[in-house]
Amino acid sequence: MVNNAAFVMSFSVAASNGLETSNTDTYPINQSRTIDLTTTALPVGADVRPVVDAVAERRARRAASCRTARTGRARRTR
Repeated sequence: MVNNAAFVMSFSVAASNGLETSNTDTYPINQSRTIDLTTTALPVGADVRPVVDAVAERRARRAASCRTARTGRARRTR
């Protein structure tokens, strides 16, 4: 996930079954981080969403729906 905003962020991936990966480290604007979903307990085909922790003046969390694929990459569904 690329950080195109003016804040420091980290993210994890959460599944609809309640499983969630560990957060990435925090990183600044114009950098990116990845989570290899094939190394997690998330099953293939699970509905997942990135959960973003943003740090600016305040903390904010935002999630968007995705689905995992056999490649371990998530595809946005909404």
